[in-house]
Amino acid sequence: MGIISKFKKFRTKNSKKKDEEEMTFLEHLEELRWHIMRSLIAIVLVGVFIFIYRVEVIEGVILAPMDGDFPMHQFICWFKHNVLNDVHAPCLDQINVDIQIISPYEGFLKALTIAFVGGFVVAFPYVLWEAWRFIKPGLHPHERKGLKGNVMVMSLLFFMGVSFGYFVITPFSVQFLANFKLTSGVDNVETLRTYESPPATPVSEPGKGIIAFKGKRQADGSVQMDGTIQLDPESESVGKIQLRGKIPTEGDIQLSGSIQFENANPVQQTSVHSQIQPASGGTVIENNWRIGNVIALITQIVLAGGILFELPILVYYLTKMGLLSPTFMRKYRRHAIVVLLILAAIITPPDPLSQILLFFPLYLLYEFSVGICKRVYNKREAELAAL
Repeated sequence: MGIISKFKKFRTKNSKKKDEEEMTFLEHLEELRWHIMRSLIAIVLVGVFIFIYRVEVIEGVILAPMDGDFPMHQFICWFKHNVLNDVHAPCLDQINVDIQIISPYEGFLKALTIAFVGGFVVAFPYVLWEAWRFIKPGLHPHERKGLKGNVMVMSLLFFMGVSFGYFVITPFSVQFLANFKLTSGVDNVETLRTYESPPATPVSEPGKGIIAFKGKRQADGSVQMDGTIQLDPESESVGKIQLRGKIPTEGDIQLSGSIQFENANPVQQTSVHSQIQPASGGTVIENNWRIGNVIALITQIVLAGGILFELPILVYYLTKMGLLSPTFMRKYRRHAIVVLLILAAIITPPDPLSQILLFFPLYLLYEFSVGICKRVYNKREAELAAL
């Protein structure tokens, strides 16, 4: 036991001596090069896996926020209908925009972009750990102790920010950009189409007839149509129809509503398929997106969310260096609130619930940073007073 103890003490002493030895500039560069190489290898390994499954990643991750079944869309719809009891409240719908590849190599290059960004996000904790290993020898023992758990905390905050950017900010952003128009498009819609009704009850049979309706496009892109329907031209069964939904400038549409006939059973959740043409005499600017722009938008939002959630760590170090105080953060709290409210109002639909869902987490992050600043500042002041 005595020999083992002496060996451990000798090894510890040599390790400390090695850490305390000053390295030349070239040795520092060589050490940094190997840390960067190992980080890049980790990113590339994850990126290769993502590139192999690029189709699943693009369909299931990149384009998912445009789907009406995205979790945030479903949550908002459920909250409005079940909690607020507003069954007619608009939900975040399927985004109908054409996404195009307009150059031969764009698809391949953007697949590489997705692989690299995805690899960086997944390998972020390992990249931080390599950075920690590089700066660790240059720190004093008490500094190492204070930074011991920061790799885990920074990784956790980064993943929280990435999740917030993807699940909250991204769907609101793509909804806003998809519905933003430079031309009025279709103002007045009037059409006459053949209608096929599904069975309302097990005893009813499908019928064919004529439906006539007209409506006006609202500022938010939604349409409410009222009209009449007659299942059989030879029958006196005439009813009223009311439909709600959104229609594109052109192309197939599907609206849902209900019909009540005077001499027939009601038909629920009907579907109408129609071809809408732009208003005559007007120029329509179509909202078509390049796949590169879509990928850039989503990756920038996701990475920005991850960086934004590192605010508590930044506040921690700035306060520790004496560059920031809780008094300063409290003084400019109202300015921060105004900035966050403006940000929420710009990238969310014009309803309070969506703005609150974006504003509230960011405000909590700011208040959490104020609490960290206060704690570190008081501890630093106590240490300075004890000197």
